[in-house]
Amino acid sequence: MHELNAEARRGAVTETLHGVAVEDPYRALEEDSPETQAWIQAQTERTERALARYDDPARDARIETLLSIGTIAGVQIGGTGTFGAQRIFYTKREGDAEQPVLYVRQGEATRPLIDPSQRGEHAAMDWYYASPGGRYLAFGISDAGDERSVLHVLDVDSGADSSDPIERTKWTSLSWLHDETGFYYTRYPAPTEPGHDAEHPDTYFPRVYFHRLGQPSASDPWSSAPRMARTSPAGTWARTIATSCSRPSAAGPRATCASSIAARIPAHAWPRPTPTTRCATSSWAKTT
Repeated sequence: MHELNAEARRGAVTETLHGVAVEDPYRALEEDSPETQAWIQAQTERTERALARYDDPARDARIETLLSIGTIAGVQIGGTGTFGAQRIFYTKREGDAEQPVLYVRQGEATRPLIDPSQRGEHAAMDWYYASPGGRYLAFGISDAGDERSVLHVLDVDSGADSSDPIERTKWTSLSWLHDETGFYYTRYPAPTEPGHDAEHPDTYFPRVYFHRLGQPSASDPWSSAPRMARTSPAGTWARTIATSCSRPSAAGPRATCASSIAARIPAHAWPRPTPTTRCATSSWAKTT
């Protein structure tokens, strides 16, 4: 193992990031080379030998039993609204299931709402946002683990999609209007839209859009400054948050980001010119 580590360290590099020297002694292992494969194999065999000393059939059987029970996660609660009882949304994965199923519970009644396996052989549900009253559910479906979510809106009563799918919603942040007539959400610009980054189409600089239910998503207005949006409890204001990010460069493979509150926008007056937030070293200042 010492010889393999020494071989890997021959590809060591030192980068200067923001004036700080950062050493990476194992950069060579980022390449899929015979040396990397030999290092991985040696580490795997070493780990298996170490774990074999703690073999316990009774414990393994107990773990298998616990894993077969499944998991419950991602609980969200919709307000009482006109439904007379809170709607509780949660995901549940049975022990042998590949993907969790989203359920809704109202009173003593529980029923499944979204089963990703019914939306594609390798589909997964990446995120979901219940509307304030629990009438609608916005959720993202991606395929084969690529996390390139497509946004759908489900009518909880009928179980049917009530809006046209919205693409480019990878890692979306979403906030409903209090009256459930629409929502703010983040997505990456399409190739025909301003701000599209052909080199990194879904990595940097998403924008905040507003979608009103029943309207085509292709006409959703957008704001160029914010990164995320949150509506106030009364639905009167939208708070936008700007993010400043630098792309990877020859100086380093990782992006750096910083965030701050940028502006408050009347929730029903979208879009409008938005004050932006700019970063000067470690302090933030609004500009008008």
